[in-house]
Amino acid sequence: AGEPLTEFIFEDKIFGIQTVDSTLYVLLSESAVQISLAGNVPILSGTAFAYAPAARPYKLLGSDVYVNMQGEVRLFSGEEWAEDTIVTEAVLSGDMLYWLSDTSEVSRVRHGDKAEFFTLSGEAAALTANAAIIWQNGALCRESFGTFVQPTPTPSPIPTPTPEPTATPKPSKTPKPTATPKPSTTPKPTATPKPTATPDPDVTAKLRVSGHILYAEPGVTAAKLRAAFPQAEVEVYTSSSAAASGRLKTGMSVLIDDKLYTVIVPGDINASGTVNTADMRLLQRVLVGETELTDTAALAADLNENGRPDAADLVLLAAKMQRD
Repeated sequence: AGEPLTEFIFEDKIFGIQTVDSTLYVLLSESAVQISLAGNVPILSGTAFAYAPAARPYKLLGSDVYVNMQGEVRLFSGEEWAEDTIVTEAVLSGDMLYWLSDTSEVSRVRHGDKAEFFTLSGEAAALTANAAIIWQNGALCRESFGTFVQPTPTPSPIPTPTPEPTATPKPSKTPKPTATPKPSTTPKPTATPKPTATPDPDVTAKLRVSGHILYAEPGVTAAKLRAAFPQAEVEVYTSSSAAASGRLKTGMSVLIDDKLYTVIVPGDINASGTVNTADMRLLQRVLVGETELTDTAALAADLNENGRPDAADLVLLAAKMQRD
């Protein structure tokens, strides 16, 4: 008849509303509330799950899985879906999570397993559980997923065991020979210095050190970083202190000859390793007071380096995305 069957009033501010199956979720500042839609009259089912304000859901993927404002996929219990998984566009199909890990790469992972990836033939525009919509030669095309693979770790060489020397029989005693004068000592030849490795100038131009911060432009990988410091021992770690490879991401750590640096990729606010629209949306939410950034994310967002993320950084981020 055009009249409401019932109404619900919340004292807290509503940040989002989303339906999953026959349930409506109302996202408040510190909890999500369920409203059942499985009848003629909506019924308030109570609190579905609670969360810290900084970890408020950005998007629900299922009845017990969501993406928070930092791009982490978590269960309502607070458990992380998979380690070091930061998503922008994601789809949950059964127990398999699909997400865009790069503009032309789709990753998938079951809860608690290792992620696999599939490389697209163009830049992704949208994602489903079995295909992606990609830009190819100026047109939108559908590309079905083929075989997903796991990154192949480089095996460490197994050292060859050194055989034990064969014992030799002790020689019979012989009379001591007459001592002869020692020859004059011949000076050792001067060692030839090793050729000096030359840093890669293309990579060096994309790096800048300021105190304990290592600024790296988007696209610089761990391998390219080592090429920029050919005479140094360079180790790269994730934010959880695991050995890392591939693209550098905001929040990673780099050890260069026993000096520890924190990696900041300007514009990579959500620590995905790329600068895209997800970073712009996150910065917009920060500027309107909907969320807060960690210290490393704030440094990545402060593109004009005036000490804080502001509207001017949003303009610079848009220009950076268009330029890159």
